[in-house]
Amino acid sequence: MAEAAEFLEREGTVVHVQDTRMLGEDPRFQKQVGGFTIEKTRDYKDRQGQMKTAHDYITFDCEGKVMPQMPSMGDKVKVTFTISGTYWKKGQRYFNKLRAIKIETTEYAPKSKQPAPVRQEDVSFLDANQPGEDDSLGLPF
Repeated sequence: MAEAAEFLEREGTVVHVQDTRMLGEDPRFQKQVGGFTIEKTRDYKDRQGQMKTAHDYITFDCEGKVMPQMPSMGDKVKVTFTISGTYWKKGQRYFNKLRAIKIETTEYAPKSKQPAPVRQEDVSFLDANQPGEDDSLGLPF
């Protein structure tokens, strides 16, 4: 009998967004996948009783219907996810997988006020290819 999925939630700030990529060779069965990492901070007391801050970095996998909800760098998000795991026989290792089910952006990252840098390119070669008044081809353009 199948076990019901348990959904967990975590909030944090997006510190890394993976490039999206396509999995599968047959175009009929390809799927788009990606992922992102959030930073969650928590305060604790060390052995001397001083308050310290710990930084937890949690990486989530995304695929399917959640792909349009992918956050941007610096966004504060609330992620609903499930936990699963796999066993790799060749390397004899176990891996956990955190699969994002729903991503809610609670606060968007501020946009940069600086304009994009303007590229200055050498376009003098365009003037050399213009037809002159003595164009012998007789073309109307």
